[in-house]
Amino acid sequence: MTRTLPPTLALLLSIVISGCRTPDAASFSAVTSGMSKNQVLELLGPPSTRWTAPPPDPNRPRVHWSERWHYGDTLSTTASTALAPEIAPDGVWVVSFGESGEVLDARPPRVPQRTDPRQPPPK
Repeated sequence: MTRTLPPTLALLLSIVISGCRTPDAASFSAVTSGMSKNQVLELLGPPSTRWTAPPPDPNRPRVHWSERWHYGDTLSTTASTALAPEIAPDGVWVVSFGESGEVLDARPPRVPQRTDPRQPPPK
């Protein structure tokens, strides 16, 4: 007797697994200002999420990018970005594009600094 996953569970697992895809440091460090979206796609593959700059709002910080791609998003980082789209989560790889569709900047995940050596490392 063979067992199969229910379709809903299979879909959920595929979404979770696809969101875990992150570029390797060498590939990501090859991303430079001025590259096109196609060049980034060839180098890193598709992002886990794509974000369009929010419309101007006097109550929120102004953003310098037109579109931003995240690699390695989790449900938590995606929810955080949905609430505050002008802020890229620290735990993801980020590529920002300008109005012309060329890379403005790229940054790897930021690792929080521990201030107390007795404090356990972040999970």
